[in-house]
Parts: sequence; C-alpha cells; structure tokens
Amino acid sequence: VEVADMTLGRGTYLSMGGGGGSKSPHRWTAFFALIFRNSAVQHPLIASAVARIAMLDRSNCEVMILAEGSLQQILSMTFSNSLHVVHQGCLTLSALAVANPSIAQRLVHNKVMPSLTRLLQANEESCKSALRVIADLAYASE
Repeated sequence: VEVADMTLGRGTYLSMGGGGGSKSPHRWTAFFALIFRNSAVQHPLIASAVARIAMLDRSNCEVMILAEGSLQQILSMTFSNSLHVVHQGCLTLSALAVANPSIAQRLVHNKVMPSLTRLLQANEESCKSALRVIADLAYASE
C-alpha cells in the first residue's frame, strides 16, 4: 500500500494508492465501510472528505453508493445542526447524482426528495444547497 500526501484546495488529506487490477478492491472501499458504519459523517472534516472524494472521480461515487448504510448516512448529513455538514451532504448528493444516471435514479427511488424539501424550508444557505441537488437530479434524469 502506498500512502501519498495530496494537496487539494485549502486542505491536505492522505490517499491510499493501490493496484488498479479488477481483483483488488477499490481504494476507498474500506474507508467507506468504516465511516458509514455509524454517524462519523456528522463530523465536519469527515463530511468534507466524503464530499471531496465524491467530486474527484465518478468511480468513487459508484463505490460510495454501494457501501452499506452510505445513502442513509449521507442523507443524515442534510439533517445536521451544522450548516457546513448540510452543505457537504448536498455536495455529496450532487456528485452522486451527476456521476451516473442509475445512481440518480437510486437516489430518487430511495426518497431523497423529502430531505431536500425540508431543506428548502430552512435558511437561505440550506435552500441553495438543496436546489443544487434537485437541479443535478433533474439534469441526470434527462
């Protein structure tokens, strides 16, 4: 396992590199299994990391959505008391929606809209974040 320090924007995070063979698991599988097991995504730094990972590569989104409990935990981010976590949850949902039309359909079928509707009734920043997700879902549905 190779560990590389990668700088993105304002922050730094560690990425585990690995073989790209089809027999090896995706490099984020273990991370997703760990953080989606409980409410770790409610922490602002982990919420930011999840959103960043989802936005980096579509294959990350495909692995993320398959992790047990992932969708439930991402949706719980939108119910957070922290505006930052809510925003990161919406960024993650947007990245998932545009990554693959089948993921967008899965989001709609798993009733993501009630969570977004609730956000539309919250403060202005939460409303903007929810509108972005709704627009991305609409775009992916075409």
